[in-house]
Amino acid sequence: MPSVRYRETIGMVSHSDAKPRSYEEAMASPESVFWKTAMNEEFRSLMENGAWKIFTLPAGRKKVGCKWMFKRKEDQTSNVVRYKARLGLFPKIRMRL
Repeated sequence: MPSVRYRETIGMVSHSDAKPRSYEEAMASPESVFWKTAMNEEFRSLMENGAWKIFTLPAGRKKVGCKWMFKRKEDQTSNVVRYKARLGLFPKIRMRL
């Protein structure tokens, strides 16, 4: 049995709290229901605040890329209290050197 000094550390190392790095990872995780709810809340918020418009892309224009980012909010005892999903925009910018 590990000493008292290392018990907490072993618990932290063995506890897998890696957040999903992509939409695919989030949907394949056992917590996918919670991530879907968080994504729906984020999308609803974007629409309600007028931060997002859905429209047909004009000819000759390029779309802006986006990526879902995921995070768990935890209390002082490492219990998950909220799942958060944010949609970030990532325009593809070409730089000339």
